[in-house]
Amino acid sequence: RRELCLITYGVYWNFEIENGKIYYLNRAMKRDSLDEISGVFPKEWDMLGAGRIYTWSRTLPLLKHCLLYGYGENSFATVFPQTDYLQKTRVFGTNAMIVDHAHNLFLTIWLYYGLPALVGVLGLFVVYVKRVLHQLIHKVEKKSFWLQIGSFLSVAAYAVTACFNDSTIFVTPVFLLIFGLSVAQMSM
Repeated sequence: RRELCLITYGVYWNFEIENGKIYYLNRAMKRDSLDEISGVFPKEWDMLGAGRIYTWSRTLPLLKHCLLYGYGENSFATVFPQTDYLQKTRVFGTNAMIVDHAHNLFLTIWLYYGLPALVGVLGLFVVYVKRVLHQLIHKVEKKSFWLQIGSFLSVAAYAVTACFNDSTIFVTPVFLLIFGLSVAQMSM
């Protein structure tokens, strides 16, 4: 048994040779496979969006297993195919990267909780938009008009940003507060 270390562009690749076979050693120095995981999008797109396309491309095939219920809270790193070392090196510049979130709130909700949860969240957004537009067009008071516009734009901005980021502990509570106050304002 012999070990071999290759360094390419600053990335260490450890291999073990035993009985004429070559095995890749991951960062924990355990034998691992060098799988090439095919994505939904072409490989040339993987580097777009700071690697988001790579992550989305390999997350989308996982969603077919989450039609009724998801994998559970914070399970992304365990269900995401982490053994695509070659493409991860091309995209992120390291083979030791652990992809631990989807960079998309809606994909995350679907993966963690299932399709019904995603439909519920999207339904909330649709009902909210319909109610706000109805209020603004038909019966908004002058004093609350700008409050409703500001709340609506905040919620819309959060929904757009959610397409490219997961929720964060700093932004999500503020969003939920604005969303709740806006819904309460409409109910008055």
